[in-house]
Amino acid sequence: MLAMLLITNDDGISDGLKILLYAASKIDSTECIIPSRQRSAVSKSLIFHKPLRLSTEKIGKRNIHHLSGTPADCVLFALHKRKFLPSRPHLLLSGINLGSNISLHSIYSSGTVGACIEAATYGLPAIAFSQHLYSKDWGEKKKIKDAKEVEKQILKIVRTVLKYGMPSGCDILNVNFPEKVKGAKIIICSPSMHRYTPTVLSRKHPYGVPYYWIVGKGYFHGDKGSDVEKLREGNITITPLSIQPTDEKMLLSARKLFEI
Repeated sequence: MLAMLLITNDDGISDGLKILLYAASKIDSTECIIPSRQRSAVSKSLIFHKPLRLSTEKIGKRNIHHLSGTPADCVLFALHKRKFLPSRPHLLLSGINLGSNISLHSIYSSGTVGACIEAATYGLPAIAFSQHLYSKDWGEKKKIKDAKEVEKQILKIVRTVLKYGMPSGCDILNVNFPEKVKGAKIIICSPSMHRYTPTVLSRKHPYGVPYYWIVGKGYFHGDKGSDVEKLREGNITITPLSIQPTDEKMLLSARKLFEI
């Protein structure tokens, strides 16, 4: 069966996007729509208060669409703009994010994962791809490490999902690569709660007005068996996620408390 893959990210044009596009092109047809500028940590936010603008550029033989919105806007636009896509996609691929998206603290703020959440609300299964980078690699020209091996693993994961479908009850796969991918094992794991200690830094404007930076200080080892721990050990981590935040046990408990 032919598969149509929709591709987005939260970084705009990046090394990670180019590798993901190249890998996806080996599977079947692709359509790519990305934010027109960097949109990290915007989660699933949507822009309703101003118009969105669309432009297109050609990279090689491929059209890349740029939308002046968030990653979730890109997904919503692609799925609901009449005749934008030749057919409904089978799968959304988001990434490859230059920096890991591990722990609930990062997953819920990630624009890369946010695009996947938006897709899942419309019944489109999605995979988020990210790679851990050490602080020394956080420059203007960030590059995916071990790119050929990353590409091989993406092909393996995507082909498996297209052949067998998503795991039971799963809407999104959150995939994180270590820096050294060759020889790394795939580990299925739950998310840790945090990955670092949030810190608020205080500074002063030359005129004495205070301003602040929110930064992450240090690095947790993560909960035992979690994505943080397993990625730190050099594994490829896959965390299956559901967008359904409640279960029957929770509903029953709430009914006992409030349906009096």
